[in-house]
Amino acid sequence: MVIQELSSLINIESLISNALIPCIISIIGIMLSAYIAKRISEKRNKQETTVNLISEYNSFEFTTHRREADNLLKNNIHMGLKELRNKYPKECVSVDLILRFYTRLNYFTRKGMIINKDICNEFSDNFYHFFYFHFRESIPNDWEAFEKLQNLGYWFKKQLKIEEHTDLMDNKKEKREIFLKSK
Repeated sequence: MVIQELSSLINIESLISNALIPCIISIIGIMLSAYIAKRISEKRNKQETTVNLISEYNSFEFTTHRREADNLLKNNIHMGLKELRNKYPKECVSVDLILRFYTRLNYFTRKGMIINKDICNEFSDNFYHFFYFHFRESIPNDWEAFEKLQNLGYWFKKQLKIEEHTDLMDNKKEKREIFLKSK
């Protein structure tokens, strides 16, 4: 009888080990597959967001708005954005679109939803131009947009090599000073 009970126990242990090990391996495989799928999906989403931002920024319509905003801000360089909006409400639409774009870009960078290198390559020069040539002096410091642009500037600073950041920043500040002297 003892032998029979031992024999049935061994069969149960054998059955458990034969079923349990493949089950554990299957669970690990499912978890690993889910993790890999999530990582691939995140990478694809980052690529898609990055490409969409670049496409939007380089579209004919947005390029036109960038040029109009730059001209409006240059021609009224001594005016703050509040005053500019009151005096030229229609023309300020282009300025507002640029501001909104950069505040969205700030959101995407903060959330890690973009490919950093591609964003830096595509936007750093134009961002530094708009921020250091125009917005830093024309947007009131207590506006939420100013804080978001400043945060985006810090993000670019962290992403770029220190020499690139310094060169871009100094170049835009110098161009502003030269432009101001010519007015």
